[in-house]
Amino acid sequence: MSKFNGAQASPPAPPKGAGSSSRSGSPPPPLYRPNRTLSPVESNESPSKTFVLPQTIQFGFHDSCSDQMRITENGLKAEKKDPSLHYAHGVAYSALPLKGTAEFEVSMTDYGTGWSGTLKLGVAKYKSGQNIQINRIPRYSPEAANHCVWSSDKIHNRLQSNPTGSQERQYGTTDLDGLREGDRLGLRLSHDGNLVFFVNGKSQGVAAEKVYEKGHDVFVVVDHYANCKATIITRAGKSIVHFRSVVQH
Repeated sequence: MSKFNGAQASPPAPPKGAGSSSRSGSPPPPLYRPNRTLSPVESNESPSKTFVLPQTIQFGFHDSCSDQMRITENGLKAEKKDPSLHYAHGVAYSALPLKGTAEFEVSMTDYGTGWSGTLKLGVAKYKSGQNIQINRIPRYSPEAANHCVWSSDKIHNRLQSNPTGSQERQYGTTDLDGLREGDRLGLRLSHDGNLVFFVNGKSQGVAAEKVYEKGHDVFVVVDHYANCKATIITRAGKSIVHFRSVVQH
């Protein structure tokens, strides 16, 4: 079985120490859930500045996640088991890989104040058919190999297909450390591989290009770091229809 190649990186130290634990074993297959269609998001903005797909939930979180996380509510919610003791080990992935034009969004449902830092979002790439192994999930996603993650006010792009060669750069008009309970963080991956992030439905511009790669699957990664205790999926859809790619540098 192919092994997950995420790096076991060390995050910046928060204001107090934290313990950790690990577990191993082959992950169970992801749960398959029926589509849930929500009310369309009303917006006066053009598709270049907001989501382009109908607001649906076609898939939830993967059953394989960090050992300090639990997946509940039929796969729609991810929450820390003991957020007062663990600032890291909060990584969860989408149950299914992204295809074509895909959009994903979570809402932060529980927020604490005991640490420094909060929710992070991005994508992770694996060879097609490769399982997400529990004992290889990174404790801190921004420094993991083959991940592209928005953390605070920077993009950490460690995808092998990154055409710029630059692994870290300033990004967005919002510092994610300012997010609080009720705020929403999302992304869109266009059919040609442009990755755009959204804060409360507003585009932050293109974060990465050419994310799709032949022979590889792309999964969403949600990192419940530090003060982010829990999230719930509010949007998870994909379409093979080619929507116009929007590049905003």
